[in-house]
Amino acid sequence: MTDFPNVKPIFEEILGLYNKENKHMNLVFFEDALEHLTRIHRILRLAQGNALLVGVGGSGKQSLSRLAAFTSGCGVFEITLTRGYDDQAFREDLKQLYLRIGVRNEQVMFLFTDTHVADEGFLEVVNNMLTSGMVPALYADDEKEVVINGVRDEVRAAGFGETKEACWRYYVERCKNNLHVVLAMSPVGDVLRTRCRNFPGLVNNTVIDWFTPWPEDALRSVSTVFLRDLDLPTEFRDTITEHMVLAHQSVREYSAKFYDELRRHNYVTPKNYLDFIANYKKSLVEQRGKNSDFSARLDGGLRKLIDAAADVSTMQTALSKAKIEVAAKAVEVNELLDVITASTAEVETKQTAAAAKETQLNVDSARIAIEKREAENDLAKAIPALEAAAEALKNLKKEDITEIKAFAKPPAAVQKTCECVQILKKEKEIGWVGAKLMLGAGDFLKSLQVYDKGTCWAFHQIPPPCLLSQD
Repeated sequence: MTDFPNVKPIFEEILGLYNKENKHMNLVFFEDALEHLTRIHRILRLAQGNALLVGVGGSGKQSLSRLAAFTSGCGVFEITLTRGYDDQAFREDLKQLYLRIGVRNEQVMFLFTDTHVADEGFLEVVNNMLTSGMVPALYADDEKEVVINGVRDEVRAAGFGETKEACWRYYVERCKNNLHVVLAMSPVGDVLRTRCRNFPGLVNNTVIDWFTPWPEDALRSVSTVFLRDLDLPTEFRDTITEHMVLAHQSVREYSAKFYDELRRHNYVTPKNYLDFIANYKKSLVEQRGKNSDFSARLDGGLRKLIDAAADVSTMQTALSKAKIEVAAKAVEVNELLDVITASTAEVETKQTAAAAKETQLNVDSARIAIEKREAENDLAKAIPALEAAAEALKNLKKEDITEIKAFAKPPAAVQKTCECVQILKKEKEIGWVGAKLMLGAGDFLKSLQVYDKGTCWAFHQIPPPCLLSQD
């Protein structure tokens, strides 16, 4: 392939095919990554090719191993830890692995990381797989017999005989050639050193690939790719990338200084750099969302202020018109108040006069009531005399009238009675001369008989019956 520029587009195409068939991986093929990828791929293409990948977390050991296995046509086998996962469960999983590489004759990469070491005994099993290609006592006798019978025909065709020993050796050799153990371990602390000392197969039967810290070009490439889809101003994109590289490198430098002064390690891993980029993207999106919300709130507030100003202007116009109408109404009200005031004074005067008149009426009513009672009493007394006078009037005769008229000077009682009759009849001349004229009238006696005594009594209040009775 001559150089990395020629390798890079090929692996980019292979990564696209891998992402279509497997869980998506977002890889940046900078020069160091291509170097590790081609190295792992070359190891997997070799028979009995095993690798020990040493690097801190986030270096890309597992991702590059999976892509290298896909490129080389190897399947990937990886255990899944569960609660209570022990040596027996580990061996049961390995039976599935050996079924694929021994019976089905598949090329398989067994990816084993330091997080899979739930028990140090697992490393002893892995050590045996590296040194001999087989796990001791993996199969029971009956299971081993099934495995031998499964490859017997192939052994016979290859001319190795049909004995159990020959079939088993053939099976183990096939497993050794098809199995590719890739160990992804972290160099942090003394754990890896101790494990390599206790299990020498981890070093003697593997190709060791050290994942060193990413150089600046790698950091710059990763930042450029991960920020490629982010909406950033063109003039600031390179500056932001350089700042991220500078921040990561400065932490690495201060970590070295921290170790020199305090003899304590602070590991700066590529995973930290990826988290730094991810947190920057997350914070940028969140802050832009907040700014957008604030802008929307501010815009909404300004719109409300504009609407309020328009409403205030409309209200001011309406208020000006209302003020004019109120002023006109106020003048009318003041005029009406003047009228009401004058009317009130007049009413009060009339009320005062009415009260005084009411008082006078009450006094007059009381007086009239007294007079009424007195008049009724007098009437009650006068009625017998009136009735007697009426009876006496019936006994008067024309000769009696003639006799009275003949008097030159009548008695005082006769004269007074005649004057009373004159008054009742409303004669103009009251006296004896007028009385004689009245007595001389032809219908005088009849006029007395038909005279309305009630009218006489009511309007003149003169008791003629009394006088007549004295006649």
